[in-house]
Parts: sequence; structure tokens; C-alpha cells
Amino acid sequence: MNDITGRLQAVREQVAELAKLARDDQADTAQALAGQVDATLKQLAQELPARQGAAADSKTQPRAPRQEVMVCPRCALRSLHFEKGSIRPAGEGGDEFEALYRCRSCGFTTWEEVR
Repeated sequence: MNDITGRLQAVREQVAELAKLARDDQADTAQALAGQVDATLKQLAQELPARQGAAADSKTQPRAPRQEVMVCPRCALRSLHFEKGSIRPAGEGGDEFEALYRCRSCGFTTWEEVR
């Protein structure tokens, strides 16, 4: 990921340079730089789905936690509900996941381990 982050930062710098060249009426240089930016973005677009597919295959997310409703630690009511679509990896290993829970009584939110 750091490789892509660095490359995207370089593209941002090239776009800023391109905007400067366009303001200074240097059309030929701007067009050449636009070609470089376009080529870099095409290459990143081709690499990204391959990386995302590999990451998705290595760790499969659970669809939903077994316990979708819990007791809220703030108001003590059983109204702490799982927010659908909020599951994320809990740590660096990617083996554990956590989900966002929101209390429908007091509005308290917390991330809890998915079991």
C-alpha cells in the first residue's frame, strides 16, 4: 500500500505542475505532462483490482456478528444494535474483525469484536 500511496502523491504533484503550466500558457509542456499522468493512472488502475482481489481472498469477512443486539454500557438498556456494513479488520493480522454498534436509546457508539 505504501508503494501506491507514494505513487499517488507523485501523480498529485504532477497534476499541480500541470495546472501551473496551463496557467502559464505552456501548452506543449502541459500536454506532455498530461500524457505522463494519464499513463501513470492507467497503470495504477490496472494494478489496483489485482491487489484488492488478493486482499479479499486472503481474509474473508464475517457477514454479521452472532450477537446483533447487546446491553448498552451507558444507559443499561438492551438497545445496542449492530450497524450493518460496518465490519472492519481489528488489527494488523486481519484474522479478527470488529463491528460498529449504536445504541438506539442514548446514541452511544462502540466498536466490538465480532464473535
